Formats: sequence, structure tokens, C-alpha cells
Amino acid sequence: MRATPIWARRNRFVAWTSYLAVLIGFATLAMALTAAASGHTRWAMVAGGLCAAVVIVSIGVLAATVHRDHTHHHGGPNLLTDEWDQASAARARRRAAARAAAPRTWPGI
Repeated sequence: MRATPIWARRNRFVAWTSYLAVLIGFATLAMALTAAASGHTRWAMVAGGLCAAVVIVSIGVLAATVHRDHTHHHGGPNLLTDEWDQASAARARRRAAARAAAPRTWPGI
């Protein structure tokens, strides 16, 4: 069995963390709305602040990971795959090598 690269483990961690953050965000949103509707303003503020913090941190972590993956030509975070695709990085290297080696001439000249 091949060793899983660090970027694939990071992507899997970020994908699961984002999934759990969405669940926590929906739960705290429901708590905030229920507390606000029942007149518990302090609990509504606590739950609303927690919901906002979870959403902001989750979006930041996911965006940073996707940006890093795009700059390094890796696939993005995905919950449904257990394997990583090395074809995208190899394809990018082949395209860069082909562009560097190809002569730049006008067609028909």
C-alpha cells in the first residue's frame, strides 16, 4: 500500500472539518433563532456569535486549502474519495514542458 501524501491527508481533514462545521453552524443557528424567539437575548447572542465564528473559521480553512491545492496542482478536498489523483499534477507538468519546448511560430508561415 502506498503512503498517503501529506496534502491528501490535509485535504481529507479539511473536508471532514468543514462538514462538521456546517452541522455545528446549522445547530447553533437553530439555537440562536429559538433563543431569540423565546426572549432569551443573551443566549441568542452567544449562539449567534458561535454560529458566525464557526462559519468564518470553516470558510477560511477551506479557502486556504483550496488555494494551496490550486497553486500546487492538486485536487481539492473531497469526502467521497479515498484515493488521490496524481494525474492533474503530472498533466500540468507535461503541458508546461510542451509549451516550453514548442517553437512559437505563426501558423502558415
